[in-house]
Parts: sequence; C-alpha cells; structure tokens
Amino acid sequence: MINSPLLTKTRKINNIIRNTAGQNLSFPVLAEGLTAVIQSNIYIVDQAGNILGHSFLADFECDLMVNNVIKQGCFPPKYNEFLQKKESSQVNLYQIKNECIFVESESCLFANKIITVTPIISGGKRLGTLILARFNNKFDANDVILAETGATLIGTAMYRQKSEV
Repeated sequence: MINSPLLTKTRKINNIIRNTAGQNLSFPVLAEGLTAVIQSNIYIVDQAGNILGHSFLADFECDLMVNNVIKQGCFPPKYNEFLQKKESSQVNLYQIKNECIFVESESCLFANKIITVTPIISGGKRLGTLILARFNNKFDANDVILAETGATLIGTAMYRQKSEV
C-alpha cells in the first residue's frame, strides 16, 4: 500500500467532494476541509470578489477582517483587482510592513502574514480565486499542490452550478 502525507491530504480533499455527490457543493464546508488539511485560513472568492466560503485557523481572530470583509460578504474592489491579476498560483506573498490591506491607516494585528493566491479556472474561464493565508510559516510545494487540487475541484463545482442555472 502506497501512503504519504501528501496522498493522505489529497484524499481528504477528494472525499469532501465525493460526499456531496449529486448535490451542490457547500463552499463553506470545503473551506473548512481545506483549512484542516492545509493549516491556513481559506477564502473561496468568485470573480466579483464575493466570498463563497471561508474558514479561519483556530488561533486567528481579526475584528478588522471580520467587520470589513466577512460581514460585508466580499473583498474590497481594490483587493479583488489585485486577485484578478494573478493568472497562476502566486506563492508566499508577504504583506507590506504589517499594514492592514483592508483598512488604510490601520496596522495589521498579526505580523508576518503570508498568502498564496490560486486562480479557480474551469471550462477555460476564470471563475474565482482560492486564497490561503497564515502567519510566520511559508507555504511549501505540498501546500501548493493541495491548493491547486482544491481550486480545480472548486472550479469544477462552480462550472457545474453555473451550467445548471
């Protein structure tokens, strides 16, 4: 029997999809599963910047993020423009000088925020973005493989939902 940590994590992601067979995929459930597997905050965002699903690590609580993004249900237009410019996975992007990227003139409560941005593409079209975020711990090749696997599965689900409408 072949077994590796990456294979085990990939199977966990695939099982989330398998368990929703015949139903619409729950993006919040998928975000929670990805958080558990990749050990990062997860945001699943559509083309317009609307948050379809998100999940935070247990030790993350930022009132600025919750009040200015999560409760609004979308990322600010300027940040979404930044996301849309990424045509392939961008790994280990650092925030500038611990500045809050959502509220100008505010400092980020967390130091050393690192994000990875992975486009969600299906049917040859950009459907959204998968964002991974954590602190003090760079993303490695396995994390990127898992993110890209997750983005592919999310894209397939998004494409299927669009075609059913």
